[in-house]
Amino acid sequence: MSQENLGRLNGTADYAFINGKIYTMNENQPRAEAVAIEGNKITYVGDASGLMREIGYDTEVVDLRGKMMLPGFVDGHIHVVAGGVIMKGLGLQTDDKDELMKRITEYVNANPDEKLIHGYGLRLHIWTDDWPTVAMLNEIESEAPRVFLGRRWTQSLGQQQGSGDR
Repeated sequence: MSQENLGRLNGTADYAFINGKIYTMNENQPRAEAVAIEGNKITYVGDASGLMREIGYDTEVVDLRGKMMLPGFVDGHIHVVAGGVIMKGLGLQTDDKDELMKRITEYVNANPDEKLIHGYGLRLHIWTDDWPTVAMLNEIESEAPRVFLGRRWTQSLGQQQGSGDR
């Protein structure tokens, strides 16, 4: 059995991409022609000859035929601006009202200079009797105007002064 065949028998990559113009975004190795992936990890980046030891019987080999391959993130659905706001904001995703109020309180206390707070992922089903109100937020802090973006829950000076506690 040849050395090359031994390598192919022992390879554990799930996917092997070969014959590509692969841009790595790594300044020490900006380009490559082959990539191997095992599970959710990139296990090899380099030339085609080095890739052979990564390929096994169950490896799916993809011939890029000289096409470009770029690193990236896959997301099924995101809005670019909203995605940025979410990354900077306060996660409201919980099925427990007490946990939600605890998260908001901790965030407000940890960020006293933040003028505008963006919350995301508010789960309205946890309110079976009514919607969340500005009065609930005022119990945490009523001095500074804040805004929570998360479907319908907003606190602002205008609301506090104009329409009661909603």
